[in-house]
Amino acid sequence: MLHLQTKFSVFVLQNSEKNISLYQCDLYNFSRSVEGEFGAIWDRGSLVAINPRDREKYAALMMSLMASDCRYLVDTLQYDPEKYEGPPFFVPDEQLHSLFGKSCNIELLQSTDILSDMWRDFGMDHLNENVLLITPKSS
Repeated sequence: MLHLQTKFSVFVLQNSEKNISLYQCDLYNFSRSVEGEFGAIWDRGSLVAINPRDREKYAALMMSLMASDCRYLVDTLQYDPEKYEGPPFFVPDEQLHSLFGKSCNIELLQSTDILSDMWRDFGMDHLNENVLLITPKSS
């Protein structure tokens, strides 16, 4: 059974055990005051979708939500940004490290070639999806 709740303009969908929650809201209206810290976060498409100018604000929000033992999975896309401007936007590894690297460990878990005819039609000649694990550094 699923439960739907509304908190601070945030819609929360939970399974009956209440150990999995999905949130629908304006991302920047979300904070610890809504649900506290998280032990796990999965970003399947936010970082590559948001305006690149908002990445620092986004990273600060994600880090503020992470518990000390949080496991944060993030998917990024690697391609030639001169051949395709996005969205989804290119996220350079260097930027990921500048956003999270001071306070978090970053580990590449998987890199998969996902170039298809659709992406070739957009002018891309390579496209890799990277799945990274971000965890807080020990104090």
